[in-house]
Amino acid sequence: MKMKILNMLLCLSMLTLVYGCSNGTVNNNLKNMIENVKTIAEYDTNTDISQIQTISFGKDEDGDSIEWIILEKLDDKVFVLSKNLLFPYEFSYPDLDSNWESSTIRKYLNEEFINKVFSKNEQNSIIETDIASRTIDGNAIINEVSTKDKLFLLSVDEIENYLNTDQLRRAKRKNGIALEYWLRTQYKRTAYKQKWDKNELNDYTVANVDDGGTIRTTSDTRAGYNAEYMLQIRPAMWIKY
Repeated sequence: MKMKILNMLLCLSMLTLVYGCSNGTVNNNLKNMIENVKTIAEYDTNTDISQIQTISFGKDEDGDSIEWIILEKLDDKVFVLSKNLLFPYEFSYPDLDSNWESSTIRKYLNEEFINKVFSKNEQNSIIETDIASRTIDGNAIINEVSTKDKLFLLSVDEIENYLNTDQLRRAKRKNGIALEYWLRTQYKRTAYKQKWDKNELNDYTVANVDDGGTIRTTSDTRAGYNAEYMLQIRPAMWIKY
């Protein structure tokens, strides 16, 4: 009986050692990478995004490491944004008037995508963050919702704050092709309603960044896309290390 108990304790100790070391290795690797990579604010404003240092975290569908630029360092955590555009997805469908809270891309990022590209240890390093998302009519904020998310899209305010030139905002797929990508800020159409099919008109559009790095937010031009459009996804998150 004593031998069985001793064997069980030994097994538990070994498991703790193995998994503890594994998690520690992930955190140590992250710490080493992060400490040697500058934040976006430390670069000249004329710097091209291709020249920005990155950290590797997670793997894409091809098994390649996903590269992230550091937007901000705060104590033992960092705010990161994927360097490349990762995949195309609608902002929301079939509810085309969805804000970030009820969007299909929010659900996909935090329920499916997170499990596809990050190991369990990596997921444990991603911080669930309070996210504020706005709906804007002209210059007025007509709605603001708060959510808790591990993965999210940048808002218009965030991307203007951290990536303050078209050159920095312009993003490409890993094959080198620059494309448009979603932000999470919603806009109410004021000048007209764009038909998306023969029977329905939707009241809202969602901001995006075009293939030249320009933020498109206005609700009376093609700049405001309907939520069912398939634009590229460029996720952001806070990571602890």
